[in-house]
Formats: sequence, structure tokens, C-alpha cells
Amino acid sequence: MKEFSENLSHEIQTPSAVIRGKLEHLINENITEKQAELISSAYKNNERITHIVRSLGMLAKLENEEFEAPETINLSPALEKKSCWTWRN
Repeated sequence: MKEFSENLSHEIQTPSAVIRGKLEHLINENITEKQAELISSAYKNNERITHIVRSLGMLAKLENEEFEAPETINLSPALEKKSCWTWRN
């Protein structure tokens, strides 16, 4: 499953990057307002696809427990120091 999700992500991100580049190139050409609207719509939808793929990749990492265990951080000393400083001033 891990390998599948990595491959899927890569296989979608590569063409998406190519599409993004070509759309950005088209925007810089002499185009009509209607063409600009179509290009903008395609660009926005391509970005949505990219966002979905990133989200799916994150879900796959969570599912496969690919993140380090959380570390406990004691903020009490810093909060007490800040609280005392605020109180005195």
C-alpha cells in the first residue's frame, strides 16, 4: 500500500507540474479574455488536483505510521517566566 500510494502520488504530480508549466506559459502569451478565463480555470483545477494528491499522500503516511512519535515538551518554565515578567511590568 505504501509503495502504491508513493507511485500514485508521483505519477500524478509529474503531469500536473507539466500542465502547470504549460498553463503559465500560455498566460504570458497574447490571448483573449475568454482564453485567459479558460486557462485560469484549468490552472485552478490543476492546483486542486495537486492539493488532493498531497492530502492523500499525508493520509497514506499517517496510515503507514511514517511519522516519529510525538515528543512531550514542558512549557511550564517558559510560561511561568513570562507570567512573572508580565505581572511585574
